[in-house]
Amino acid sequence: MTLSRIAVGLDGSAHSEAALGHALRIARAAGGTVLGVHVVDRSLLDGVVVADLSGSIGFQPFLNLSGELRDALVSAGGAIVASFEARAKEAEVSFEPVLREGNVSEILEEEARGCGLVAVGSRGANAAHRRDLIGRHADALARRMPAPLLVSPARYLEFRSPLLAWDASPKSKKALTLVAELAALLELPVRILTAEDDDREGQVRLAEAEEELRYRRVTASGVRRPGHPDEAILAEVGAGADLVAMGAHGHGRVIELVLGSTTDRVLRAAAVPVLLAS
Repeated sequence: MTLSRIAVGLDGSAHSEAALGHALRIARAAGGTVLGVHVVDRSLLDGVVVADLSGSIGFQPFLNLSGELRDALVSAGGAIVASFEARAKEAEVSFEPVLREGNVSEILEEEARGCGLVAVGSRGANAAHRRDLIGRHADALARRMPAPLLVSPARYLEFRSPLLAWDASPKSKKALTLVAELAALLELPVRILTAEDDDREGQVRLAEAEEELRYRRVTASGVRRPGHPDEAILAEVGAGADLVAMGAHGHGRVIELVLGSTTDRVLRAAAVPVLLAS
């Protein structure tokens, strides 16, 4: 089963803890395993350590703290992994702890190979300094993920009304396959959204997705909201959708740098988990 092995990025933040909650719920339903990955971020150990960081972990501000800082970060990482183990045991879910040092997104990408899903927080432990942006590691994974990515906000709520953003593209078809498996596993209905301007074409697209979901034994209904896709998706979230499934980064990188992408805008604005199919 695709969702029988799930990797979770752990950093001790509320966002990461919520991502773990979703992973444990899915893995328990699937009878699967959760791989809890904490990475001691090597970028914090390279070069000069800023005073506010050294002070925040109990050292007096001064330079060249790499040895002491590394020990403190490894110790903190051990506590984060121990907390993960306790939560997995409480949830009665099989688990594998991983504690490594290096580049966060690269190691998460490496550990995620062979997994059917990767769950991360939308912001990391330094979220207070990045209130208007998705965390840089989640964004990097969204662009080069080896597996579907679930990006969670800080507040954990069991999703019960998943939304499929549908445009009949190859990536949205992958999102359909993923949300169908998830919905069947958790016995949830799926609402399908198209932002197609043409009514006839929109109805054709919705019928195609509804038929495919029903073939997979998933209850489905469709809605057309003409306009910008990100605005349509966020309107559905406002109307009660509590998880968004969509294809990841459908345009070229140059276009996205100039105009942004639907994926980026939804990740930044949605207050619900976003499930990205690559």
